Parts: sequence; C-alpha cells; structure tokens
Amino acid sequence: MKIIHIVESMHSAGGGLPAAVKALMRLQRELGYDVSYCATAEPAQPEGADGVTGPAREVLADAIRSGSYDFVHFHGVWNTAFVRLCLACRQSATNYMVTTHGQLLTTILASDGPAKRMKKLLYRFVVGNWLLRGATKIHVSSENELAEFRRHSWLRDKTFYIPHILDMCFLKADDVSHESSTGNRDILFVGRLDPRKGILKLVEGFAGAALPAPWRLRIVGPRGSDSFMQELDARIAALGLAGRVTVEQPVYGDARQELYRHCYLFCLPSYSEAPGLVNVEAALLGRPVLTTPYTGLFAIAHNGGMLCEPTAEAIQQALLAAKAWTKDEYAARSVNIQKWARSEYALEQISPQWRAFYSA
Repeated sequence: MKIIHIVESMHSAGGGLPAAVKALMRLQRELGYDVSYCATAEPAQPEGADGVTGPAREVLADAIRSGSYDFVHFHGVWNTAFVRLCLACRQSATNYMVTTHGQLLTTILASDGPAKRMKKLLYRFVVGNWLLRGATKIHVSSENELAEFRRHSWLRDKTFYIPHILDMCFLKADDVSHESSTGNRDILFVGRLDPRKGILKLVEGFAGAALPAPWRLRIVGPRGSDSFMQELDARIAALGLAGRVTVEQPVYGDARQELYRHCYLFCLPSYSEAPGLVNVEAALLGRPVLTTPYTGLFAIAHNGGMLCEPTAEAIQQALLAAKAWTKDEYAARSVNIQKWARSEYALEQISPQWRAFYSA
C-alpha cells in the first residue's frame, strides 16, 4: 500500500503534530507500507522520517488524480491547501482519512477571541465538515475528542481512536529513577508558550503556593507572540518571582529526556490538548504529572498523577499537595505513572491497531 501524509509543516517547532506524523510514518514503514509526506507550507521539503519526502505540493493534486497513492492521510483541518488535495481524492475515488489533532475540540475553539472563533466556525462549517464528510475514516488521538465526535450521528461510525505514537527514546528509556533528585524540587512545563497552555495560571498558582527554596518553576518551549511573552515576563516580575521562575528555549530528543529526568513534577495546566503528549513523555520517565481534564488523560488521576482545573487556585492546591508527598509516596506515584504510560502507549499496543485498520 502506498500512503502519503499531508501536513502543513514537519519542522520540530510545530510541536506535537510533526512528531506524531513522523512516528506514525516510521511504524507504517515497519509494517511494510510505502510512505511519504508533503508539507504544504514548505516550498523545500525538509528531511522526513527515514529520509522519505513527498512530491512538491504543486504537482501533488495531479499525482493523486492519476492514482499514484492508495491512501491519503490529512493531518489537521485549518489548512486551505487541503481543499484542492481533498477534491483530487474525490475525483479519483482515492480513500483518504483525517487526523484532527484536537483542532475541532470545542474547548480549543472557545479559547479563541470572538473574531478568530467566528472565522474558525465559518471555516469549519463550510470547509471542515466537507473535508470530514468525504473521509473514509476520522482518526482522533484522545478520549475527549472521541466523546465529542460521537455526539454527531454523521461522525459517529467513521471516527476511531488510537493514541499517538511517541518517540522511541521515551518508550525504550531505561535507568529510570523513581526517586526525586536530592534537593531537586523543579516544577517543569514543556510546550509552546501560548495562553491556551495555562502558563499564566501556573505562574500565579506557583506564587500562591509560596513554596520555599529549592522549589522553582521552569517554563521551557518555543516562544509565543511578543505580546504574550511581554505579559508573561511582566507577571513573573509583578509576583516577585524573578530567579524562581525561568523561561527557557526548547530542547528536543535526549536533551528533553534529561529535562524530564531532573524535574520533581511535570505540569501542563492546559485549557485544551489532544492529548498533550509531553504529559506522557514525562510519565514514561517516571515523573509524576499534574495536568487538567481537558487533555483527555483522565486515567492519570488514578495512576500516580493529578488532575486539576486550569485556575491559579486549583494549581496552588495541587502544588501544595505535591509538596506534602513523602519519599515513599513519591516513589509509588513514579512507578505507577510509568507503568500506566507504558501500558497505554507501548508499540505492542498501538501497532496491531494500525495494522488492523489498514487491513480493513
């Protein structure tokens, strides 16, 4: 089977979506499929998984119409370039599917400003629904997405859930310590610096908890808009947290592993995620996780982690609860959350699901 993935960008700065696509491509190649991709926003194709790239976007529609692909896999919905390619799939009766990557969750749309939300709703009803109606299948990667899509009868039967595949360096990580580093009480946030991630509330919750040294908060990820970065810097300064809260550049691969390994608690108080794979990366390395119900990772609360609302008060109380953990409780939480992450996101669990999907 010949499969092509259609994405906007495959650069690492794009966050979780490019990483998820690359991991799926690696798995598909291991299953024996001929896999490539096309990044519609990039005139020059960057190196893809195992060095495989798709054709230039200008000729891709003609390639689809000519029957060059057995299956086309769209990632995301907010991309007008998909319209032409989707039309080519319909004209050639080529099967295609859409992985939404959480972009249609009502919690995400609700977090936009009124003007942006109105534009997205209009696009969704005019273009997005057209794209989804013609899809053979719709793939979602979180349980909250699945529940939301299945409320609509025309989406119910074609929507299926398989978790995203994580980078193998996290799945195969060994020498994981289930004890906190001596004297280390770092609270770690990793992700795009965006208001939707609940970063301002995290800073306020950290301030409210008044945790003594050596507790500190590290915020690591690609910079957001200038206005948000100014607001974040101003909030840190106004709360008297200079030196206790650091904002750092993003790191990837082995460097990110080390970042997780040396934190005491990982925290992603996002207003909406699907599903926030950094939570799972941290869990795979035995770090207890504090996140929100809006990531769809509901089981975390029963497996060594904590869930709270993305408010300063709720985060403050959760941080105080983490401060009270004994050494034994911390170790038990570390063991349990790693065991949960490995059971849910292991390749042995996910690979057969994708194999069954393509066989059908």
